[in-house]
Amino acid sequence: MAAVTADGRFPPAGVRAVVFDVVGTLVEPWPPVAVAYERAALRHGIACDAATIATRFAAAWRRQEAVDAATVPAFATSRAREAGRWRAIVADVFAAAPQSEAIFVELWEHFAAAAAWRPLAAGS
Repeated sequence: MAAVTADGRFPPAGVRAVVFDVVGTLVEPWPPVAVAYERAALRHGIACDAATIATRFAAAWRRQEAVDAATVPAFATSRAREAGRWRAIVADVFAAAPQSEAIFVELWEHFAAAAAWRPLAAGS
């Protein structure tokens, strides 16, 4: 589908929604995800280095992507699903440690704040 119709209209007829992929396109988490997780974990008594967290996070992310890909329709989401997805990622990263729920709550609040994000340079 063309982004603009021949007569210059945008969006073309029939388009009801436009979705932007913001993270990694327009903004990035700051500090990086592994660093934010490491700092939150330390505040809850878990010492785990950022490199280990990054590896675990990537694996947990892939598992949750597989869960979402299997939904009908694929990647359907809701506020409840997003919270569940991120709760599961945090639990996976910290091997379901008893502190995982408290770490999840802290990280959920952290990433909800504008200060947790910085704009990417144009063209990056």
